Amino acid sequence: MSDLLARALPLTDPPALRAEARARGLLASLLRPSQLDEWRRQGTFWLHTPRGWFRLGALYDIRYRAPRAPWVERSICVVTDGYEHRPLPDLWAELTVAVQAMPDAFTAEANFRGEAAARAPGATDVLALRSWLEATALTFQRLRDRGATLDAAYLAFDTAHRVTRTCRPGWAGAYAARAAELVTQHAEHYPAERTHLLEAHVPVFALAERLA
Repeated sequence: MSDLLARALPLTDPPALRAEARARGLLASLLRPSQLDEWRRQGTFWLHTPRGWFRLGALYDIRYRAPRAPWVERSICVVTDGYEHRPLPDLWAELTVAVQAMPDAFTAEANFRGEAAARAPGATDVLALRSWLEATALTFQRLRDRGATLDAAYLAFDTAHRVTRTCRPGWAGAYAARAAELVTQHAEHYPAERTHLLEAHVPVFALAERLA
């Protein structure tokens, strides 16, 4: 929502509504077109920095993927003083700036929580592995249906990496290729961001090439 829309709201509207509109306008001004589309479509968006990938938009559940292991998604909790008294888009705007300006300090102060297991369930049992992959496919499709292209790509990327360590490592290639395909499709939708998006996802393409 732009500043123009915020100013167009009637003066009789509650102050909170005007504050929300201004916060949305501020956040929109900070995001790249691809991130803005993600936020409007699903309420979350990914930031890609040299210190990792961050997904903002879910309170108390920022998702983080470190450069040393981008196939592992961790949940971290970061908020700022007084956030509960401000519109949530204001918090995301503040954290967007913080993540890009000082990502090291951001992760150092974060409260890290759970992360996905390194190995796939049923790594030595083909039937259990098939069952897990079927459940993963359902989650993947739900993400695709929501328009969460990058989340779906990362799920395929994670799955490929984990399947390489199972009794059927040959199955991993298809998942890695799908992850690379989705990232490429996403980048092609935003020509001005294409180089940035492709360079940010070098690990995805490297895994697909290795397993091809």
